[in-house]
Amino acid sequence: MVKKDVILNVFSCSTMAPCKIYAGLFFKDTPIIINVPGTTSADFRNIAIKWGLTGDLFRAAMNELVPNSKDIEIGRRGLTTFSAGWNFTEELFKFEKEVERLDAYILLDGMHCPIFDNWIKFARRAAEGKAFFVMCHSSITPPFISSTTSNTEIFTAASQGLPTNNDIPDYILHAQLPENGVTITAAASYNKDGKLILPKSTKKWVNDSLINSNRCGNMTILGYSGNDRPDHIFLAWYVSKRIWQWLGETWSKTDPIIIPEEKTVEPTPEIELKEIQNQSFIQVILIYLMLLFKKLFGTK
Repeated sequence: MVKKDVILNVFSCSTMAPCKIYAGLFFKDTPIIINVPGTTSADFRNIAIKWGLTGDLFRAAMNELVPNSKDIEIGRRGLTTFSAGWNFTEELFKFEKEVERLDAYILLDGMHCPIFDNWIKFARRAAEGKAFFVMCHSSITPPFISSTTSNTEIFTAASQGLPTNNDIPDYILHAQLPENGVTITAAASYNKDGKLILPKSTKKWVNDSLINSNRCGNMTILGYSGNDRPDHIFLAWYVSKRIWQWLGETWSKTDPIIIPEEKTVEPTPEIELKEIQNQSFIQVILIYLMLLFKKLFGTK
């Protein structure tokens, strides 16, 4: 029987955040990458409950989504979520064994649950060095609890009585953007009747937007500036790559990986996150290769 690490991804992988490529790039032993299906909070909660009730959520995910997986023994267990993906984690954390089994969690902007007890249990495990946990949030202030508030309260509670530090990789603390900067466009949003809800929004960065950070054991909190939809997407498309690298180095126990500097950047495709989430892996690879070819050789 082959033993493989497994990472579940909830609303956190796309053409601009290719998790399977990150897994191959940053990990000594490439983990199995599973993209959890769904586009809404209800989708993510329902599938987490269904898998959790089997007694082994990760095994249930493997059985359903990974062909010929019965002869694969699950090694370490990782999870990444973006935006509404936190709803999956909220249900997973209700199963005590799943909290104990989880080895790593990358939480990307963010978490909006007003009750933190189960989250703090996992965060404490990370603070004690028993798991890897990185919480990243923008400065968006929604009409409900913000990720800034929830992440800060979780970190504060879980680090109680333990020393904190800022021992975080330099490529995160002093991240360098491509020399031309990066631009993100969030498409306009309409209701079912065609009425405009949110207008199109575009933002350009020439410097990384990290404004504060803290670490306790293997639990880390990263706060980024910006209170608009492009700021939200920035974490999924650019910050996530750095956290994947850190997790890969942690699991691989290697020296920092040197990634070639990106010299140019193409305009961001104006596309909804829920649309790119549904791209198949083959489509992701094809699009990634086309964009890479475009960067290297240009277009006429």
